[in-house]
Amino acid sequence: MTHGERQTLKESRKKNNKALFMIYQGLDEAMVAPTKTSKEAWEILNKIYSGVEKIKRIRLQAEETLKC
Repeated sequence: MTHGERQTLKESRKKNNKALFMIYQGLDEAMVAPTKTSKEAWEILNKIYSGVEKIKRIRLQAEETLKC
């Protein structure tokens, strides 16, 4: 591995660790604790909260139809 490749890998790992740290700060760590990368953590959060967004949209649509 060349010096440039090592530097790129080091920077990539640093960015990943920063992203994981930010994700952990915003929620219960147990939700994403088994993940090693920020991408894995993001995918778990996306699955968890995508259902919540669907429910919100359905509720808003129901409220709108009741107002009419």
